[in-house]
Amino acid sequence: MAKRPAGIKAFLETFKSYDLSRARLAAFDKPVLFVLGGLSNPDDYGEVADRLAAVFPDFRLEVFPDRHHFDPPHRIEPERLAGLLREHWERAVQMWVPDARTEEFRREAQRQSLAVAASDRSGGDQDFIEQISEDWPE
Repeated sequence: MAKRPAGIKAFLETFKSYDLSRARLAAFDKPVLFVLGGLSNPDDYGEVADRLAAVFPDFRLEVFPDRHHFDPPHRIEPERLAGLLREHWERAVQMWVPDARTEEFRREAQRQSLAVAASDRSGGDQDFIEQISEDWPE
């Protein structure tokens, strides 16, 4: 405990001197979920949410009206929060994993396959694919 004030002071000094790039934050194009207890100083936290929404292109605010930081949603309403997190991660995964059923995916796979076949290393690439592939029953 004796070192705590010095640690807090160092932490606050870093906030004052660190140059946070909003452009780098805005480049984060994945979903951002901000869960807010409606009783936890809604003016201050609402302002924080507004500022975050202005920076992140895919920002979602979810308010738990009857909750505050002493009564957090994950402890009191775990099912609702779990559902929000599940939705949040499903959206994030959909952004990272292409849908192989789309025409766009088929065209891009074809383009990449043709590029590999046309490369001067295509023989070695194909040998590698053959080595790691399993025989599929007809």
